[in-house]
Amino acid sequence: MVVCVLVGCSGSATGGEGSGGSAGVSGSGTSAGGAAGSSAGGAAGSSAGGAAGSSAGGAAGSSAGGGTSSQPASGKTPRCGEDCSNPHGCYPCSEGSKQTIDGTTRYCVSGCWDTAPPPDPSCTLYGRQYPPGGEARDVYDCNACTCYENASGADWGCTTKACSCEGLSGAQYVATSPDECAVIDYACPANTEGFGGDCGCGCRQDPRCAAVYDCSSGCERDVIEVFCPYSEIVE
Repeated sequence: MVVCVLVGCSGSATGGEGSGGSAGVSGSGTSAGGAAGSSAGGAAGSSAGGAAGSSAGGAAGSSAGGGTSSQPASGKTPRCGEDCSNPHGCYPCSEGSKQTIDGTTRYCVSGCWDTAPPPDPSCTLYGRQYPPGGEARDVYDCNACTCYENASGADWGCTTKACSCEGLSGAQYVATSPDECAVIDYACPANTEGFGGDCGCGCRQDPRCAAVYDCSSGCERDVIEVFCPYSEIVE
């Protein structure tokens, strides 16, 4: 059985369900995406909570969302293996959903459209599913994580570099003092990950999410609100 090597990163694996579940509570040690919030002394706890992750279709880098641009994102969700072509970011898709594109049924897997259905078993981060062998960064974009299959399903294994929460994009801080973080509990919204360190603690959405989404010409607003809860939506 492969055990996740990053402190606090006993991230959950799923059996190929549709939409990802909620992230956990600060200090709990685990969450649906595997990232733990800060508890004792604000210690950093996380698993695979990161940006560049390969999906079952081999997509790497930017897919659902475009990062920190202040210009509204308006691009379509890319196919797995293709980067988002919109300079400001792309709309997210709902994990596990499917649609017909150019006569081919495609599934939303790890935030992009793939011809293969959601993997089973899988590892989960930010509500996105990754197959065994899938790679991602932790919630601090600091450690490299790989999804490993084991006797109970699958789980993340990560490198163990010390990381800082300073300057994280798409983050909502609950407290900025490690002392405060040591004595409070908080729940993170679905599809976000908890973090904690010497600069505080809180929740972070997928860094692939754009800061602003343009829905003036129509979009799946409910999907954006679920998978990028800290992003602004303009119409």
